[in-house]
Amino acid sequence: MGETPGRPSLNLSLPNRGVLLGFLGIEDLLGAAEAADRSGHFDGISVGDNLLEKPRIEVIALLGALAARTRRVRLHVGCLSTFVIRDPILFAIQWASLDVISGGRMDLAVCIGGGAARELGPYGVARNDRVPRLVETMEVVRRLWREDAVTFHGRFHRLDGVQALPKPVQAPPPIYLSSAPDPDGSPELIDRMLGRAIDHADGWHPTGLTPDQFREMIDRRAVDIIHPDLLFVGGLHEGKKVADYADLNGIPLAIHNNGSAMNTVAEAHLGAACPNFIGLEYHFWDAKWIGQVVRREGVPLFDDTGHVPLTDAAGFGVEIDLEIAERYLAPGESLF
Repeated sequence: MGETPGRPSLNLSLPNRGVLLGFLGIEDLLGAAEAADRSGHFDGISVGDNLLEKPRIEVIALLGALAARTRRVRLHVGCLSTFVIRDPILFAIQWASLDVISGGRMDLAVCIGGGAARELGPYGVARNDRVPRLVETMEVVRRLWREDAVTFHGRFHRLDGVQALPKPVQAPPPIYLSSAPDPDGSPELIDRMLGRAIDHADGWHPTGLTPDQFREMIDRRAVDIIHPDLLFVGGLHEGKKVADYADLNGIPLAIHNNGSAMNTVAEAHLGAACPNFIGLEYHFWDAKWIGQVVRREGVPLFDDTGHVPLTDAAGFGVEIDLEIAERYLAPGESLF
């Protein structure tokens, strides 16, 4: 997704749900995007998606604002979890419009979502229909982007001679499939997930894999890059084994990180120990207090180039600043 030649491709993930939770304002999100675009350190900006299950600033509207405020970085959704409940005609026109506004900088990753009744119920979508809806909607949207008059009679959608304009700048924009296999699921389940990515998508974004699942994906040559999360793989020790196995097979490591400042420092230490490390995800760039929760002997969580300074001190050189942590507790919560 948007790699600059000669160096690793890094993506900034913006927490658009944080606006509704009161952690930051919309101008903080847009300002962070502009800064990332100007810096030259990031090649992409990502935002999250949900409508009713986990409310946030709506993704299409936000991407429109990001397209207008940036010039270089690619723009994408970590996973468009509401894809199966969105109208394919409207969505095809919206995404093509974003591609025109951005000058062809849009990347789309879709998934079946969490399946909560709160999200699916108002749209009359059954939980068990999410997978076939996903596949059918992908086909309809792609055809609307490519063709001038689309006739389609499927299980969920019926179109007769529909023309969707504008057409996207990219011919067509890529669609990636995001999925998180159940750690206790069968190999057949993973095969079906991988088969859907191969048959219907332009790439696969696996998340939440266990060490054994990562090794299986590497052995199958099913991934070009691994994105492990230490909370899923079993901590630093297991994460290092996954990274080393990927390195033996020539596969780079980009660490998934949706955790705290302490988690960020721990994963940065892991990255520094891995020759195939290319980047560390971080979701809270524009919520400065997240980084201030930890004290590091005067060393900031990030320096002014976007790197995490490391020390040889015990415990990664990290102490919790209890005063700041308590200041940002949710109402009714306590530290201990």
